[in-house]
Amino acid sequence: MPAHAADIVNCATISGQCDISDENVLLNNGTNQASVLGSTQNSGIQVLFTSVGNNLNSANGQAVVSAFDGILENLTFTLLGGATFTSAFFNITPLNGALDAFETASAIFTFSDGTTATRSLAGNGNNQFRVTDGSPGISSVTFVAQGTNGQGVPLGVDSFRQLRLGGVISAVPEPATWAMMLLGFGLVGGAVRRKRHTTRVVYA
Repeated sequence: MPAHAADIVNCATISGQCDISDENVLLNNGTNQASVLGSTQNSGIQVLFTSVGNNLNSANGQAVVSAFDGILENLTFTLLGGATFTSAFFNITPLNGALDAFETASAIFTFSDGTTATRSLAGNGNNQFRVTDGSPGISSVTFVAQGTNGQGVPLGVDSFRQLRLGGVISAVPEPATWAMMLLGFGLVGGAVRRKRHTTRVVYA
């Protein structure tokens, strides 16, 4: 049976049919960092934020990430350890209060099977996405701001905020990993049994 094609839907277009994004991603304060490391509030999965060409600032609490130079052109967040999620909610805060013709933005969703899907983004409060039924989980999302100010100067946004994730699951060990674990348990059990059989009681 062929695998289901990985895909993303915009929850704004299917009101009431989206998974609830049920975990905040929490960060600590930081300034001028090459990367920012946070974690999901309930499951404790680490989330890494990186950017090409931007050093990052972060604020304590629910995820707020901005560029050190004030213009965030791109940002990727990745769940570490092979973990995935099925839905995401986040805000994009534009430089001038609203995304316009010179300041469009998109997100590239990377699934656990390596395929990708790209969707357009809106401004504050309107970005909520989930995988379609049968799709693999999402391992990372890259936000990209596009456009220029009319003089050819690239634009970005003010910040990426309030990331919430739903359906977060840890990576399932590969079969080879399970085999090694079982072999290790067997060796430990065998050693315990041998030690038990060789124990002698000595009477005075």
